[in-house]
Amino acid sequence: MPEETSHPRAAESEGALPPGYPAELVEQAWLVDGVQVLFRPVLPDDRGRYERMFTRLSPETLYRRFMTPVTRVDQRLLSHLVQM
Repeated sequence: MPEETSHPRAAESEGALPPGYPAELVEQAWLVDGVQVLFRPVLPDDRGRYERMFTRLSPETLYRRFMTPVTRVDQRLLSHLVQM
């Protein structure tokens, strides 16, 4: 297994987490090609990342994600997705 390296978001799993954040769900893993990934529950400051991600998706991918025709993800939905 590759040597563990620090991930930009790893600090969140080590301390500066919002009250009630389920830190026990933060987990690091390695893909078959050796790339290290960090799995963690969503945080409210992920909103911008979600917004950028959704602007890059095709109409078909958005349809498959939301099971309805979606032309864009509005602010209300983004808030709902990151404040679970």
